[in-house]
Parts: sequence; C-alpha cells; structure tokens
Amino acid sequence: MPIRIEWKNGSPVAECDTVAEAVEMMRAASTPNGYPSSQRAPASNGNEHAHKAPNPPKPSGQTDVVAFLQEQKPQVRKLLEHLYMVGEDVQADMLASLSSIDSKAYGGLFGALSKYAKKSHIPLDDIYTTSVRFDGPRRERWYSPGKLLKEFGPQAFGAK
Repeated sequence: MPIRIEWKNGSPVAECDTVAEAVEMMRAASTPNGYPSSQRAPASNGNEHAHKAPNPPKPSGQTDVVAFLQEQKPQVRKLLEHLYMVGEDVQADMLASLSSIDSKAYGGLFGALSKYAKKSHIPLDDIYTTSVRFDGPRRERWYSPGKLLKEFGPQAFGAK
C-alpha cells in the first residue's frame, strides 16, 4: 500500500512504496522553507534553484545484479536460488517440491520480484521466464532461469 505524503497547503504530494522511501522523502523535505528540495518556494529570492531528484542508477555490471539478487526477501531469494540450481525449464510443482515453497505462493513472490526489478530497471525476462504448457486437458506452469540468473547466480548464491 503506497504511503502518501502531503506538504503544507496540500501541495505537493508524493507517494512512496516503502517506509524507507517515505522517511527519505520527508528528510529531504525538511528544508528551512518547508518545501521539498525538488520544489521551488512560492516567494523565491532568486538564490534558490529547482533540483531534480536523481533517477535510480541502472544496473551497470556484475555487482548490481548480484546485489539485486541478494537483496530479495528470503522466500523470493530461496525460490530464485532453486530455479538457478535447476538451470533449465522446470514444472511449478517440481520447483515447489525442490524449494519447499508452495506453488500457490508463486504469484505473490514473483509479483514482488517484478516490482523490485522494475524499480531497478532490470527486465524481468532476464531473471526468469514462465510459460503454460498443456498435458492433455491439464494446464501446467513452467519456469526457467533467465540469462542474468544463469550468469550471476554463482556469485549471488555461492555456486552450489
């Protein structure tokens, strides 16, 4: 659930996804004039400059991707680690038995991963891919590791 921050006079408004982001936003907003540093005060004396908040850095190499994988919540990390260890297409039920994480929880876990990947500017398909296959009338979900998971898995999960 987003955290909404509203400054004096109802303007400007910011929405943050985490408490840490909200604290950082409020800390940045605690300037002498009471406005966030990215906004100009209405009564400017000409010495103030509008500042843009920096964009989050895009992953530039191995350490960024390894850190991304290691910073995941424990269940997401465990799921990614087992997907990496399988190293090829695996049926959801088989992955569930290997990781001891119920396959019904995958939607939430991969959803959290998707949100974090988007913020980190990492394409989700580079981490994992999913597909639906049919075995007669039975529908099966399959997962496979993406190129970044295959490439940086040994560093992130300690080459098992």
